[in-house]
Amino acid sequence: MPEIPAAGVVVFREHDDRTEVVLVHRPKYDDWSFPKGKVDRGEQVPVAAIREVREETGLRVTLGRPLPSQRYPVVAGEKVVHYWVGRLADGADDDVDGYQANDEIDAVRWLSVKKARRRLTYAHDRETLQHAEDVRHPSAPLIILRHAAAVGRSAWSGDDEERPLDDTGRAQAVTVAGLLAAYGVGRILTSTSTRCVQTVTPYAGLAGLEPERMRRLSEEGAEEDSVSALVADVVGDLSVPTVICTHRPVLPWLFAGLGVRNPKLAKGELMVLHMHKDEVRAVEALQA
Repeated sequence: MPEIPAAGVVVFREHDDRTEVVLVHRPKYDDWSFPKGKVDRGEQVPVAAIREVREETGLRVTLGRPLPSQRYPVVAGEKVVHYWVGRLADGADDDVDGYQANDEIDAVRWLSVKKARRRLTYAHDRETLQHAEDVRHPSAPLIILRHAAAVGRSAWSGDDEERPLDDTGRAQAVTVAGLLAAYGVGRILTSTSTRCVQTVTPYAGLAGLEPERMRRLSEEGAEEDSVSALVADVVGDLSVPTVICTHRPVLPWLFAGLGVRNPKLAKGELMVLHMHKDEVRAVEALQA
């Protein structure tokens, strides 16, 4: 039975001293649920989740911790809905009163968690809401990224630190930008090597951020003690979602400093570590 991927977000806000969650009403099914929808061909699932919330509510959100997926049969196969806890993006408007009703979504409402639980049509959505409540407390994503595909060493006659991305790598960097945007990354740390800088450049331009270039994240300048110290500094002050872009030989030291088994990331692959204080509470692996 083919799987049909979909993505959605349980979006919370604090309003008038209470926690609220956004729900949508679908006239076709006359049901209340979370904003969600099918993943487009070639689209990354986290990017689809953000897009669907924007289309169905008008809200700009970013992703927090992942939630258990929902699975249920449909005519064409088995639908698999991937969910995250979400929050409003920095500076985003939370007003849904101006949402223009349409044939797909004809009502959007912020409701208290108690009222939302009663309003939700399906038991599996009430279970998802309970999971979201259990993990909704603030956590900050720390993203470890291996640089995208670069020109091969044998094909490059210059300084290895200046070796650039190839065509595949440049395409991966664009995909990486969408993924980093989905998590609301607000700080970029990168090796000084060209292939790392080029991997984060599309997102830096999109977000209006200046990457912090660090030689101690490069193959040539990295040492275990300095990398461990950097990890401690970043985790100790993880005030905004942060990405660290580096090289394969440096990754084991980064993950050791985080107390996480080295997953041996492929080029252009990233790992999202959802941190609460100095503890890793959830992990996601994503390939650009």
